[in-house]
Amino acid sequence: MKKVFFLAGLLAIMMSCNEDDTFEENKVEEEALNSTHTELAFPNRLGPLKKGFFEGMEITYEIIDGEYVLGGDVILPKELVYDSEDDFFKSQINRKTNMKSVGLTTNRWPENTVYYKIDEDLPESSRVTEAIDHWKEKTNLVFKEKQTSTKNYIYFTKGSGCSSALGMRGGMQTIKLGSSCTTGNVIHEIGHAVGLLHEQSKVDRDDDIAIWKNNIKEGYEHNFETYDERGYEGEDYTEGVDFGSIMMYSSYAFSKNGRPTIVKKKDGKYYSFKTQRNGLSEKDIEGINKMYPGEQSNTVTYVTGQYYTINGLKVKYWAGKWLYWSKTRGWVYLVLKDGKWYYA
Repeated sequence: MKKVFFLAGLLAIMMSCNEDDTFEENKVEEEALNSTHTELAFPNRLGPLKKGFFEGMEITYEIIDGEYVLGGDVILPKELVYDSEDDFFKSQINRKTNMKSVGLTTNRWPENTVYYKIDEDLPESSRVTEAIDHWKEKTNLVFKEKQTSTKNYIYFTKGSGCSSALGMRGGMQTIKLGSSCTTGNVIHEIGHAVGLLHEQSKVDRDDDIAIWKNNIKEGYEHNFETYDERGYEGEDYTEGVDFGSIMMYSSYAFSKNGRPTIVKKKDGKYYSFKTQRNGLSEKDIEGINKMYPGEQSNTVTYVTGQYYTINGLKVKYWAGKWLYWSKTRGWVYLVLKDGKWYYA
């Protein structure tokens, strides 16, 4: 996938340079960095980092104002974050869930339908309706206002920054919007709510980009982890990194010194100063429409040797049986009964 070839001399020169002294002309001023519009649940704040277990996967997250924050703007449901995998399996005994998903993320919205409600006190609510109209126009998703009987829905309300849950969580979930959040930021947060992660964290991203860790603000390094490093293993619905994706960070995201944190691998140069927040890119649309095809099917065909995320756990399908890798037990067989996983 996208092989890169270098002349021997050029390779030697590049290897002799480090991230801090290469492409000096790309450096920008701090005031300009603050306008790159990377979405954050709590702007200019950094919480303590903690390792935990979420949906069967080990993760690193921040704790800010009692919220569990992943990737800067994704809010994790506390009741599904555990200290160990053993705690996760113990929780299955009394856990009731209607999670039904495979692939890139957990918790798809059934029948391609997303229900929502807008807080009456949310300033500039037109940014929400404009974002929803954009999703309706460009994708197979249907957005409907919450009715009295609606159980699962998004509640757009005020916040200090821009944040969302990841996928359909069940019940009311919030997308919080501060005064600086634009229509484009809302489109981005809806992307998280329907199951999209950040573009620069794709498993195959190292074919296209390099992360210059020396330029990242201390404490923000975990925001650049790949899906795989965070424990996710699902399908990437488009090939390669889409530099124009509305889910993509800018080259200067979380920079501490005005130099790029993400560069193109082929030449080591930055690709954008600001994040693209005008609308969904062609690849965004292609990917989301594969996640939510126009014609739904109730039949799922599992392939031997492939990983799937089902009912909140990453499992491997093998000849009609489910395998799970446990750090304490190695490979173990599991069975799924009434929406809960058990050791076989």
